[in-house]
Amino acid sequence: MMVIIQTINVDALSVPSAPRSLLATVISTTRINLSWEDPSSNGGSEITGYKIERESPVGGGWSIIVANTGSTEKSYGSTGLNPGTQYNYRVSAINAIGTGTASNSASATTQSASSVPSAPRSLLATVISTTR
Repeated sequence: MMVIIQTINVDALSVPSAPRSLLATVISTTRINLSWEDPSSNGGSEITGYKIERESPVGGGWSIIVANTGSTEKSYGSTGLNPGTQYNYRVSAINAIGTGTASNSASATTQSASSVPSAPRSLLATVISTTR
C-alpha cells in the first residue's frame, strides 16, 4: 500500500499593514494636503481604498473624515479648515478583508488669516495747479 502525502501551502489573508510616510503639507488658511506611501504589506489582497482621520483640537480624539476613499490614490486634500489651527491626520489602508492599522500621525497648522492693512495716516493734499 502506498500513501501519498501532499503539502498545500495556504497564505492566510489579512488586513493591510499601516500606510508609510504620511506627510501633511499646509497649502493655505483653509487647506492641508496629505500624501503617503503604500503599506509594506497589502495582506494578500489588493488595496481598494483608504480611511482618513483627523484630530483637532489636538488630543481631542480622532474623527473619520473619509470612511473609504474608494481609490488607490495616495493623496488627499483636506479643505474647509480654520485659519491658524493645528490638525493631526492618520490614514489606514483598506482591502477585501477589512481596514488595517493606522499610519503614523502627521501634523500641520493652517496659515493664519491675513489682516486688512490699516488706513493710511497723515494724508496731505497739495495744490499744484488748477487741474492737479
